Amino acid sequence: MTDFTPNYEIPLPSAEGDLEDDVLVLRQSFTVVDAQLKTNSNAIAQKLGRTATAKNSEKLGDKLPEEFATSAQGAKADSAVQPDSLILKKIRTLALAGIAT
Repeated sequence: MTDFTPNYEIPLPSAEGDLEDDVLVLRQSFTVVDAQLKTNSNAIAQKLGRTATAKNSEKLGDKLPEEFATSAQGAKADSAVQPDSLILKKIRTLALAGIAT
């Protein structure tokens, strides 16, 4: 038996299901989601007096996907020293004590 999402009744894979069956359910789910996104995109575009296209729908704001940071850049930023790091707190404490400048 297939479960469905509460709002759009999109098929959900079963926890007890066979992976082969789940692939078919996921394919069906993506098709339903794709159709709903297209319907919503067309409705919004019509209200704005524009034409909905795949090129426009992949933008976030005015940026294309390639204009955002890659996962490698994100990982590098995440590993960078943050302003509230322990070392900076110690330096700040020493500076306030007049020991470091």
